[in-house]
Amino acid sequence: MKPKKPSILFITWDGPQTNYLENLFFPIFSGLTDWNFHVIQFSWAGKEKQEHLKTLASRLGIHYSHVDVIRKTHPHLGTVATILRGISKLKSYIKQHRIDVLMPRSTFPAMMAGALKKNMPNLKIVFDADGLPLEERVDFSGLDPKGFQFRVLKKQERQMLLLADRVLVRSDHAIRFHLLHIGEGYLPKFFRVTNGRDEDFFSVNGASRMAFRQRLGLLDHQLLLVYTGSLGPQYGWEEMAGIFEELLMCRADSRLLVLTGNPTYLQNKIPATIADKVIVMEGPFNEIPDWLNAADVGLAIRTPLASMSGVAPIKLGEYLLMGLPTIASKGIGDSEELLGGLPYIYHFDHGKAGEIASAAAWVREQKDLDKQSIRQFALRHFTLGKSIKDYRQALDGLIRTDEG
Repeated sequence: MKPKKPSILFITWDGPQTNYLENLFFPIFSGLTDWNFHVIQFSWAGKEKQEHLKTLASRLGIHYSHVDVIRKTHPHLGTVATILRGISKLKSYIKQHRIDVLMPRSTFPAMMAGALKKNMPNLKIVFDADGLPLEERVDFSGLDPKGFQFRVLKKQERQMLLLADRVLVRSDHAIRFHLLHIGEGYLPKFFRVTNGRDEDFFSVNGASRMAFRQRLGLLDHQLLLVYTGSLGPQYGWEEMAGIFEELLMCRADSRLLVLTGNPTYLQNKIPATIADKVIVMEGPFNEIPDWLNAADVGLAIRTPLASMSGVAPIKLGEYLLMGLPTIASKGIGDSEELLGGLPYIYHFDHGKAGEIASAAAWVREQKDLDKQSIRQFALRHFTLGKSIKDYRQALDGLIRTDEG
């Protein structure tokens, strides 16, 4: 009789527009075949989204459940009520499904996991600290770093960093940031994991390029810039629009394709001078590689405030797996160290005068590139297999070592 595989419960708290579960975590979890994965998502997504996730998770052998976040009362009161209710639900779920490891992602799930650990000391905790989420809210959402809310959340984050058996982050910068606050002695519990993509899904395809450029009405010589992903104050839309506007001065037949789940963000934000050359689409995820095949240059712009040192943009891996030369912001995670010196990466310096014009000039120089050589670099650093390997290393010995 085969021994029971240990079970991990991944706990996350999300808005209705996030898609990282189906596009990032589910593929990784399904590849970690030595573990049984359960996912409980706290969110205010609609029933259709919930059913989609449940069906997909079941297909991959993952147990998915949803808990509604209370939104009808005051937001803060609703959050507190949801956390208190969530602790009770999680406690029952852990006992019913014999969960061995909790994997809370970010702050609110960490608060619930910390409360559960007090009464369930044998539970192991792998804290997915994500990037630097609290600092990101300070930089982009107006959270007061001296205010009561920040101090409470920061205290909870620190407690989880100390309590957790393992901590997952996306950059070495994030590890150094946390160790400054909790001490160098905790280094062994930190693991940097990759946000990887399926290299068979994101692959170069000449036929797809022709077909999807035809759908856009583009001739072969026309330049197509592409941005894919979320939109918001941290994603540098103004810089992207500026680079494209500069490019149009010399290449008036160029186009900019924006693939995003929240296109309403761009309402009244597209300059009139480029509006008729910008294509905004909210297409299905399974078409993203086709649209990337149609493009010539990828845009990976993010505003490089302090909190961005903890992130690892997923789109970088997507673009490079597709063989796309890419404009990437300096000061974002570990990307400069990893991508430094590569001829197909333009490191965009947000504080440098004339950088918009320089980036546009670089775009014009991208001709006859060997997409496969770009892809070969990406295959060493940005694949789903690399992610699975990173997570396996982080989880190795978590149960066996402590029981032996």
